Amino acid sequence: MIPLSDMDRPGQRFPLFNVAFVVANILVYAYQSLLDTQPLRGGTGDACVQMMAQLSGALTAGDQFVCTYAVIPSEILRGQDLFTLVTAMFLHGSLLHVGSNMLYLWIFGDNIERSIGTLLYPVFYLLAGIVAFAVQTLIVGPSAIPNIGASGAVAGVLGAYIVLFPGRQVRTLLILGIFITITRVSALLLLGFWFVTQFLSGFSALGGKMAESGGVAYWAHIGGFIFGVVVGLALRAMNRGERQGYA
Repeated sequence: MIPLSDMDRPGQRFPLFNVAFVVANILVYAYQSLLDTQPLRGGTGDACVQMMAQLSGALTAGDQFVCTYAVIPSEILRGQDLFTLVTAMFLHGSLLHVGSNMLYLWIFGDNIERSIGTLLYPVFYLLAGIVAFAVQTLIVGPSAIPNIGASGAVAGVLGAYIVLFPGRQVRTLLILGIFITITRVSALLLLGFWFVTQFLSGFSALGGKMAESGGVAYWAHIGGFIFGVVVGLALRAMNRGERQGYA
């Protein structure tokens, strides 16, 4: 199931920071792509860069950029480069990676910004991402593989959304084998299904070599989503959500 849009009410205020986060992620990815075309000349003692060179066989300035600003679990566990818990949210590994994250953020983030408030929304978003990276780091352990992506922060948005707008109808691309259609499903069903798949995949990965999987993996999604649910419940208690969805 791929969400296409939700059913917003007309005349709602412009989601300034949500749009800003989408634009920032796209611009950073464009800059990354530019750096990926530039070979990195000269040696480097950075273990992450050396590992990237072994994996790709062609070291670029983009690899060095990622290693500088990505979350490296082993470094975080030593209390080093904690600023990367924020910067890594704006890095992505592929066009599909950034595209899927920004699609979900674009569809669901505006409603959360309006519920939380324009000034508090960026605080919520960044905290969700930090919690997500922290959970992933604790589960993975002292890995040297860089973790990147807005997935954990976006998962926080989804967690808050499922609490505040469970009945909201979402236009969804449904793909079942050769059967493809566009339909409307409730946010509770769509995002609930998403979380269940992340949860099951996360526990399945515990038996494998998680430290070798890299990226913002399932436990980042799970941690970010649960953080969003907790914030959503607090907002719900303050009557900032809607008790029923609408078509």
